[in-house]
Amino acid sequence: MTSEAKSVPEYLEQLPADRRAILQPLVEAIREAAPKAVESMEYRMPTWRFGGEILCALNSQKNYVSFYISEETHAECADLLKDLDCGKSCIRFRRAAQLPPAAVARLVKVRLRHTGPQKC
Repeated sequence: MTSEAKSVPEYLEQLPADRRAILQPLVEAIREAAPKAVESMEYRMPTWRFGGEILCALNSQKNYVSFYISEETHAECADLLKDLDCGKSCIRFRRAAQLPPAAVARLVKVRLRHTGPQKC
């Protein structure tokens, strides 16, 4: 879904209720796992940056939801992602149970370890 939203809350408001129900808990998990990350809309999707680097991003696609995280994080969390449809830095899923908020929080925390000496 391409969005013209200017903020993450506006993006969530524009989603159909079923997609909002999937994405809202993930947004909250990201905010909790990385409270000092800068939240914005980049590439027309909710994006979080920390230490100048992209930490992660989310997007509602036509047939699935995408969660974007670094390849390095993918490799380190292969056990968590083994049953999911993954690209180089993208995790695609259709149901909330496939990538629950606790899993997203774990991925974000692993990614934070790779963003430099700063701690979030």
